[in-house]
Amino acid sequence: MAKETYYFSHDSNAITDTKILNMRADYGLEGYGLFWAIIEMMRNEKSYKLQADKKIYRAIKTLTNTNIDVEKYVQDCINEYELFKEDNGYFFSNSLLRNEHLSDKKCNALCALFEQSETAQNGMIVCSDLLLDYVKTKYPGLYLVSSTTKVLTDFRQCLKEINREDFRYVVPDFRLNKAFAQWDTLSAPQREKVEFLCNECCWFGCKDRK
Repeated sequence: MAKETYYFSHDSNAITDTKILNMRADYGLEGYGLFWAIIEMMRNEKSYKLQADKKIYRAIKTLTNTNIDVEKYVQDCINEYELFKEDNGYFFSNSLLRNEHLSDKKCNALCALFEQSETAQNGMIVCSDLLLDYVKTKYPGLYLVSSTTKVLTDFRQCLKEINREDFRYVVPDFRLNKAFAQWDTLSAPQREKVEFLCNECCWFGCKDRK
């Protein structure tokens, strides 16, 4: 029986995206092709995620026949270029979030339920601007929190996020937790928006979050 295939679109100007350009500066067009091969593999998974382990890296290398060190490439795409996100031993791309996903009945039902709270106001942690715009429009009663999965490791980027009026709170990447000199420069209103993740959840083999 033939395996079902899926169609998904991608931005026509992706090749000129700043993050993509940074990746291409190090890995060239082979790295660009590898990026989209991995995206296709993610799309074929029910969770849209791939496990961050040597078996997957070996499978990617076999599938693409690339000369690139796949494990290093994936980690660079997470930590250096911010093209992928990592969570609990899996890596994924928010670029796979599309308009059709916003109509998910269960998710919308939960949003409507939380918005109707008669006690404390409820909020939502978001990473994708597509989701942010949707929630702002459809569920204005929910406040929004910028997710640590954005991996904003540059303090200037984090400060820009804090200054966005869209968010009530911003959760910085854990690598900025000890940037005491920079945090001391924040005004009182800015400090009120920052929520530190003090006990981040990681898989036991994580090489970065210690």
